[in-house]
Amino acid sequence: MMIQHALHHGQYLDVAKYYYKVWETPSIKEDVNDKGKAALEHIAYYLVLAPHSNEQSDMLNHLYIDPALTKLELQ
Repeated sequence: MMIQHALHHGQYLDVAKYYYKVWETPSIKEDVNDKGKAALEHIAYYLVLAPHSNEQSDMLNHLYIDPALTKLELQ
């Protein structure tokens, strides 16, 4: 619900944060083929869409060094 609210208002950085919270869920992190992959994709997409700021840049760098991202094959 928070994701939909943030999307409605065009707050892409908040959307990325909410998807990151979903990604931190242990059951999602273990599912690298389905829900985990989708969560990581959404984080990456919405971080890129977010306006540049210190927080966006910091989150992008943290995501870049995450080893799970290297396993993700974006299409």
